[in-house]
Amino acid sequence: MNTGRKIIKMANILFFVILLASIISGIVLAWFVLPADLITTRLIIAAAFIVPGFICAWVTELLLIGFGEMISDIRIIRQGYYKEEPTLSSEKDTTAGTSTKPDKPTVKTNTGKSVEAIYESDSKIRCPECNTTQSVERDYCNKCNVQFK
Repeated sequence: MNTGRKIIKMANILFFVILLASIISGIVLAWFVLPADLITTRLIIAAAFIVPGFICAWVTELLLIGFGEMISDIRIIRQGYYKEEPTLSSEKDTTAGTSTKPDKPTVKTNTGKSVEAIYESDSKIRCPECNTTQSVERDYCNKCNVQFK
């Protein structure tokens, strides 16, 4: 799910909707409301709606596209950041014998220090950074967003 792409698509659609609305409103107001003998005034009124409508649509599209690209770039940066820092515990528990629990994942903290996550049960794990309990299948902590590996 890439929200940035959706925002960019919606910005393009919104541009055409605003532009079409300004063209229709300019034509309707100029040709159907004003008397027929004022042709110059009709053109000025139509242009007074169409030109600012185009400028508003263009500025709105630019702002929304910029916001959508920023969200996409943040997502890419975030994925790259977490891919560069995977760590697993290299210490295996040889005294446990035949344990059914998987290897304990470690957490790469924001300070660069690796700490072992704490198992609550076979399906729950506790983040040592923020002390929240969550599912073992999660890749990141729900609260402090550190990565589990």
